[in-house]
Amino acid sequence: MPIRHAGHGGLQLADAVRELYREGQTDYALEPLVRSDESGKPVGLVKDGDAVVFCCRRGEREVELTEAFTDADFPHFPRPEFDKLNFIILTLYHEKFKDLPVAFAPTKIALRWGRPSAAPA
Repeated sequence: MPIRHAGHGGLQLADAVRELYREGQTDYALEPLVRSDESGKPVGLVKDGDAVVFCCRRGEREVELTEAFTDADFPHFPRPEFDKLNFIILTLYHEKFKDLPVAFAPTKIALRWGRPSAAPA
């Protein structure tokens, strides 16, 4: 899948998204975009030592993207090593990520709404 560059010398990011919508793309399968500088070099790339608070909630995307950043043996495409990346997931969306930091850990609800609402007054 090609990557479009939005930024200096090209489209602004919002304009690039609008162009993709006009082409019939939707939020579900939007073509990847990357912002670039004057020379076409990507800016804002995630680097080892960065912190990422990851909050994608689209089916299997969160699993696939989390693996790309956190699986040391990730085989699907070339990527830099992330030995010191602080990757925080929004919630525990798969057991295989139980060792990653979680922003909002699952909670057990002891008293659900059904019981008190069904109790006689």
